[in-house]
Amino acid sequence: MTQDIQSINELKSYTEYNVSTPTSVFTIGFQYEYNVDKINVYVDGVEATAAGYTVQHDSQGTVSLTPAVPSGVVRLSRETNIDTSAHTFSAGAKFTAGTMDDNFQQLRHSQQESRDIVLRTAAEFGTLDANATAALNAATTAVNTANSIDAKATTALSNSSI
Repeated sequence: MTQDIQSINELKSYTEYNVSTPTSVFTIGFQYEYNVDKINVYVDGVEATAAGYTVQHDSQGTVSLTPAVPSGVVRLSRETNIDTSAHTFSAGAKFTAGTMDDNFQQLRHSQQESRDIVLRTAAEFGTLDANATAALNAATTAVNTANSIDAKATTALSNSSI
């Protein structure tokens, strides 16, 4: 009997859009708590407000950018407050399913954000490593070419002195 293997850890703390026609409304495609979690918006890797956009986040799960983004990559990402617990319990406090779920959701969201940052950093490191390898190979080729030219020049010089 074969079992279907279910993928795990598929929920992300971000959504990316590859914009090819002017777009101003973007759906937040990840779990978040409205008015609790911070939604960060980037256009081509630059914070949207720093790139000259006005950002409006509504309770319907969308973010609007003004003016419309003509093209590029728009990234929406969640930032969970991990400095304060969603609920703090004291002696005699009732543990309810809702308050416990809120605290565990806060932990899960912060773990997703950490994982997503690590994965993105690893991918960027891989690109940097490939670029560094290509640069090293080009430099080695240049040194070999220079050495070959130097040898030919030395031979030419030696032959011209005869």
